[in-house]
Amino acid sequence: MKNLIIIHPEYGQLVNEQFDDEQNQHKIYLNAVHSALTMKNPMNMFNGVDNFVYIPYNILKECVIVGSTSSMTLGQYAITKIKEGVI
Repeated sequence: MKNLIIIHPEYGQLVNEQFDDEQNQHKIYLNAVHSALTMKNPMNMFNGVDNFVYIPYNILKECVIVGSTSSMTLGQYAITKIKEGVI
């Protein structure tokens, strides 16, 4: 199972999408986030049925974005990064 979590320090969890076996959908979401950040545009996604996400760039750039962490909590992720010396 793959997932994508976007967490803002002030507003909390903005996106928590889970993808069972849909590798392409997971890649589309990751590509949308990456494109929004590199092009300094808002991130917007709509699946055509029931899911619409719009996050302005000024909010998105302050977020922690974690992909493919179905078995790891955000706290465990932070501890791992501290041990690696990234944070």
